[in-house]
Amino acid sequence: METFETAHDTSKAITSTTSSEKSLHLFSIGSLTEPSLGRWKDTLISSFGNVTDDKTLRTIARSLARQSRAYPARSFAVASTLSADTKFSKPVLTNGNSSPKLCLVFSGQGPQHIFMGRQLAESYPAFLEAIKLNDSILVNQYKQESMLERTGLFVPGVETKLAANGVWPVREVVLSLVFIQIALVDLVRSLGIQYQFVVGHSIGEIAMGYASGHYDREMAVGIAVARSAAMTKAEGNGAMVALGVGVQKAKAMMRKVLSKAKAASGLWIAGINSPQAVTVAGTHELIDAMVELANDPKDKIFAAKLRVGCAFHTPLMEPQEELFKSLMQEPLGKGTNKPVARVMSTADGKWLDRDLDIDYCWDNI
Repeated sequence: METFETAHDTSKAITSTTSSEKSLHLFSIGSLTEPSLGRWKDTLISSFGNVTDDKTLRTIARSLARQSRAYPARSFAVASTLSADTKFSKPVLTNGNSSPKLCLVFSGQGPQHIFMGRQLAESYPAFLEAIKLNDSILVNQYKQESMLERTGLFVPGVETKLAANGVWPVREVVLSLVFIQIALVDLVRSLGIQYQFVVGHSIGEIAMGYASGHYDREMAVGIAVARSAAMTKAEGNGAMVALGVGVQKAKAMMRKVLSKAKAASGLWIAGINSPQAVTVAGTHELIDAMVELANDPKDKIFAAKLRVGCAFHTPLMEPQEELFKSLMQEPLGKGTNKPVARVMSTADGKWLDRDLDIDYCWDNI
């Protein structure tokens, strides 16, 4: 989902973050019963509570993950050490006779961060290799400037050149999110993890197509190039706001704003994120009026403008259709590949029953 800055403190939190923070590890534990799971956790903390070496902790995490798969009672913790302060999740019982299904979910704009992927690049060669392969295709096949050299993202030890608050040029947002999501798919595959379903939102449907098998790496990077070019051309055409209301309430607010502005159009529902969360897009003035209405003390609702410079998923993007479709001829002009995972389409709102072709990609925008 496209996300937003929830408060002015966000930028402070990001600024205070440094790449020297301790690495986080996923500690998975398993046993035959829930009570024995608690005892096993206490034993681990007693035995390894003083271990701080990152390499040793990674080895412990991998060993625990392999061991936990053999037992029905399981729990996990994400932490830098196995100390007494490490909080484990509520235990769950798994059915060894069932065949659990895995769905990969890919977000749209919003979660970009100057340190994203750094720890993964340091810990997993497959992840960093995928990032570099993406950049090589960008440079050699699509004749673009290296995203890694231009931004300093992802590569350990390289200083990032982008703003810490995540408000970046649209090209960097698109390429960075597609790069990291493709690399995450490669990492999942390298670990032998199998998935059956995929779903993505907005930009996330590019990597979703890679994960589903519709696109190979060259196609996915090419789609990102085409999309970033079209979005750059549309930069400044409008704004978006996330609202903590349902569709009908949002439409009522839109009608009120349009009526007050004496405008026939200019606001659209751009995304339905949940029964009580929607995204509205439109012109800058009307989106500002939506935020003002949402902050009315008499009927205050949650509202936050997104960190974007375009009114995505609205008719305001239509002037970029010709440019986008022409640039899409290189990556998708010869069609797509046979899928290996089932796709839930957020553009159509149902299981995918058509190809992830050029027309579908435009419908996504």
